[in-house]
Amino acid sequence: MLAAAVLSTLFPTKSPCFAEAGSCCRRARVNFFFFARDCASALCTMPLLHAQYTPEHRRASRDGNPALMRRYVNVGLKYRYTMKSRVFITDWDETATVKDTTGLIAGVASRTDCAAPPFSHFSKIYSDSYSSYIASTRNGCGKRDTINAEETFQRGMRAVEYLSIHALEDSGYFQGFHISKFYDLATKIELQPGFISFMKQAACPVYILSVNWCKGLIETVLRLHGIHDVTVLANDLQTDKEGVTTGRFDHSFDIRTGYDKAVELEKIRSLYTGLKIFYFGDSSGDVLPILKADYGGIIHGGRGRPIPENLSETYMLCGENAEFDATRVFEASWPQLEAAWTGA
Repeated sequence: MLAAAVLSTLFPTKSPCFAEAGSCCRRARVNFFFFARDCASALCTMPLLHAQYTPEHRRASRDGNPALMRRYVNVGLKYRYTMKSRVFITDWDETATVKDTTGLIAGVASRTDCAAPPFSHFSKIYSDSYSSYIASTRNGCGKRDTINAEETFQRGMRAVEYLSIHALEDSGYFQGFHISKFYDLATKIELQPGFISFMKQAACPVYILSVNWCKGLIETVLRLHGIHDVTVLANDLQTDKEGVTTGRFDHSFDIRTGYDKAVELEKIRSLYTGLKIFYFGDSSGDVLPILKADYGGIIHGGRGRPIPENLSETYMLCGENAEFDATRVFEASWPQLEAAWTGA
């Protein structure tokens, strides 16, 4: 009351000073309106994703319930990125394809006219080595429950992969075939529903990053479906000048593990300063690049899902109005991803 009396004495309602103050307030309100309008317009073009959280998720965030907070965001998400603000990277086998294509590639070289053992021999070398490695990690780095632990695990997988790779090369299993025989497999490879549609709608730099053994086969599949502007980063079989396989892998590009994928992801990132990197995969070998990307996704039913679920610090939803930026990882089918990607 005292303050009001003082103000009324200093600035009577009919005084010029009071009128001028009122005019300033009105101008301030008008200016703030246009400022708010411009901010809202700018926000519509910012790279944000909005998840449709249920009341249970909001309560979980508010109450700190880790069981509900640690979760994937199923893509009911609405991407509002400008098309030029992102780069999309995807795995190939069982992410883009329905089944792993290793068996098909190996089948081309299956024969009985040489001393090379059947492919099942090399599969056993791998499975035995992998089982031994898993057992050793339980006594070593332990649970894959932090990003550092996952990186350590993936680094160690290189030795596992190379036991069977060296065995294949030493036996000459893939030697003596024209490379076109492998490319002919393109018509036999079944792709995930919605994959080709997404590739055609992506409207940004797209990479396929894979430990697959035949880069040329992936490129042939893409061309078969009218996709020509995707960069494929994958291993390949070495050939001579006539296009005949030498029995060795082309080690000019050598990617065998999730750690190798994460390294390649950072190389891609360096080419697109300021753009957001998206990675989409399915298996344990995709977990590390998913975590290293700005946003990562696991395809519905992906075998790698249980591993990142242990990384609770990465999947925490924070606050009443938590958005995708706080979660970073989602689960989706290709049609769901396309709908979110294009803002449908």
